[in-house]
Amino acid sequence: MRKVRLTGIYKAVATAGTQLRVSAVDLKVPYLVITTESTNTGGIYIGGPEVGVTANDMFAELDSGQGIVIDPEKLGIKGYINLKDVYIDSEVSGDGAYFGFLKVEDDHP
Repeated sequence: MRKVRLTGIYKAVATAGTQLRVSAVDLKVPYLVITTESTNTGGIYIGGPEVGVTANDMFAELDSGQGIVIDPEKLGIKGYINLKDVYIDSEVSGDGAYFGFLKVEDDHP
């Protein structure tokens, strides 16, 4: 049996218009839950390395307190999301989001 642990990464954009990679290392997850801070005062942009207010590399734009679940399997895709390839940007400096996922660990009796 495999043990699954709830975990996540929090990212805040210090300077609006600056794309941040969610993970500096390969971090492959089967699905992803993204939730923005309820105290954000502007939009959060999720996407590739060119994501931003005017970029075409945007997957989602989320307002304060909004969230999204990305589950490739529900779309009929067998695969994973590599958080090293996911970027965040914000409309307002200091705004941020949580990136939640499950971490699978071997269960040692």
